[in-house]
Amino acid sequence: MSRRRLSSKSFCERFNITEQARSERIAMLGFANSDNELAQLLQADVISGNAQAIIDAFYVKLLAFPDAAAILANNFEIAALKKTQLQYLLGFGRGFATLEYFEQRLRIGHMHLLVGVRPNTYLCAYAVLHQLIADSVPSQHPHAAALLTLIRKVAHLDMALAIEAYEDTMVERMESSLASLQKETSRLSERIATDTLTGVQSRERILSLLHNALEKASPSHPLSIAMADLDHFKLINDTHGHTFGDRVLVDVAQRMRNATRRVNAVGRYGGEEFLFVLADTGNKQARDIAERIRSRVNFQPININGTDLNVTVSIGVASTTSAEDAVQLISRADEALYRAKNKGRNRVEWQE
Repeated sequence: MSRRRLSSKSFCERFNITEQARSERIAMLGFANSDNELAQLLQADVISGNAQAIIDAFYVKLLAFPDAAAILANNFEIAALKKTQLQYLLGFGRGFATLEYFEQRLRIGHMHLLVGVRPNTYLCAYAVLHQLIADSVPSQHPHAAALLTLIRKVAHLDMALAIEAYEDTMVERMESSLASLQKETSRLSERIATDTLTGVQSRERILSLLHNALEKASPSHPLSIAMADLDHFKLINDTHGHTFGDRVLVDVAQRMRNATRRVNAVGRYGGEEFLFVLADTGNKQARDIAERIRSRVNFQPININGTDLNVTVSIGVASTTSAEDAVQLISRADEALYRAKNKGRNRVEWQE
């Protein structure tokens, strides 16, 4: 299951740390119910009276390490950090099995990642802090051994939760980055597959679809193609300009798409020439489709900036039921197209 969750959820919800999971971790580290009383004793006899001294000693040691010192210098004010650290110490071990305790420790790891603290620096710093707490336990304390054991267990719990949040937040980031990358890849693939002017398939895409369709062609699954070429397009450009000609191509492409089924693919083969891939379509049906395309293009003038222009297309159709290659099939459709041109244009010709 993905670890990504909505940001409004708690850390335990985001990272799938259930009540059962909390209980299992507490048991794994050897916590007992009596440790709750020991945690209170640890606060009363060790931490409360030494908290500020522990914190001061901790930052002296921390600032001696270049990596830690650089992070602190770039992101924080030491005085403000010491106040936060004081709250951590005063809550050390208290209610270790509760949801609130887990949430706080997970939040600590999450925040350390956000400010760029590396895991090795993080773990070393926490080890230093927990050792300072242990060093504050009086050797003559009647429960010294039990308190040291508790400190060890709480330290392991706190560090494990912080690192888990660090790791899971990294997973969230990577999943988010991957999703963004996939979206961008899909967008770029769509751009490559689409002719930027007319919106139909690009030459590369329509030829790829043709190759795929040829692999499936058989007597029970015939394949036909249609090559359509605008008539007198050079005259249109010469008379009205290339911008006008581009508008004509866009309008004609839209009319062609409206004349074909969704299962039929149309792409801009080059210039004013369009290629239709008609899967599971025999020659007679392909000719009917081509005639519908021709008629749709010519059914009424194209109006651009108040200028009406009658546009026609000539179409050549070719069909196959075998593993004929794309070059051969296109060549036969081209032959039919040239016949349509030679016979007066605005017509459909075909090759069986």
